[in-house]
Amino acid sequence: MKRLMIVMPWYGRIPNYFKFYLDSVRNVSFDTLLVSDCDFSQISIPANVQILKLTMEEFRDLASRKLGVQAALDKPYKACDFRPMFGKIFEDWLVGYKYWGYGDTDLIYGHKLDDYVEMIVAGDYDVASMHKQYLTGPFAMIKNDGKGKYLYETSLVWREVATSAAHFQFEECGKNVDWPSLEFGKVTIEEYGKTFDSFSNALHREELKGTIRYFHEDLITEHISRNDTIFKKDNRVFLNKEEIYIFHNLFVKGHRYFRVPGDNWKDFKNYAICSTGYYSPRAIPWRGIIGKYRIFRAVLESLKVNGLSRVYTRLKLGR
Repeated sequence: MKRLMIVMPWYGRIPNYFKFYLDSVRNVSFDTLLVSDCDFSQISIPANVQILKLTMEEFRDLASRKLGVQAALDKPYKACDFRPMFGKIFEDWLVGYKYWGYGDTDLIYGHKLDDYVEMIVAGDYDVASMHKQYLTGPFAMIKNDGKGKYLYETSLVWREVATSAAHFQFEECGKNVDWPSLEFGKVTIEEYGKTFDSFSNALHREELKGTIRYFHEDLITEHISRNDTIFKKDNRVFLNKEEIYIFHNLFVKGHRYFRVPGDNWKDFKNYAICSTGYYSPRAIPWRGIIGKYRIFRAVLESLKVNGLSRVYTRLKLGR
């Protein structure tokens, strides 16, 4: 029996960082099911990635049929709410796997992630999260059995989530969450569970009842400071000098000065990621200087845009 299949839907424009995620999938030995209607002909697809061609409409119809409800799945981001239900929705593609899971595409897998997967499999856990306080949206594992496939039904609101067009962030903790307070244990998932029974809250309740074996520890790397560097060296990933399991490029990629390479990038084995973007091996020693230049350019561009906007406004008002 194979260990793990990660189910990864993607709809819409393919972002520049997507190729870095896909290439990092080569670093691990588990499989990924890429569900999409995008054209990936110009991207090198790893051998451990299967592509399932489904339009959003076909995805919605499949979800409706498997869940027995009229699934409200019309926008790509809404698919995140259905993540806890993927074991049921995609059960026909998960035959022969001990675990299924889901995640994000702004990730860099390190070879060490294989050790984590092996630990979860050997420990025979029902659910595994790389956050201590709640289930990790970027990377989660659930046992592919009769219990794991239907764990979403332990939430009191799963039907509402599946049939409403609204996005609930059901797979994690719901919306209106003070993430720093939750991550550092200042508030608990139970507090948020009083107003919304997210999948994380349902799992916490099942763990307390003793019905599931739930592994949850802080093992994912998401926060990097201006002085930190993520290094990709062959199939290993490091935060500065410490080898890590996985890097989730959640925060820095949204900065105005963060630069992602275009299609001409060739070296996926060795590169670095800082708060100002990606760096090739030749540029790594100069990333401090280059980073300052990127910030300077971003500031100039912002001033230019804001300046033109003010000029346009004055002309429009006749001043």
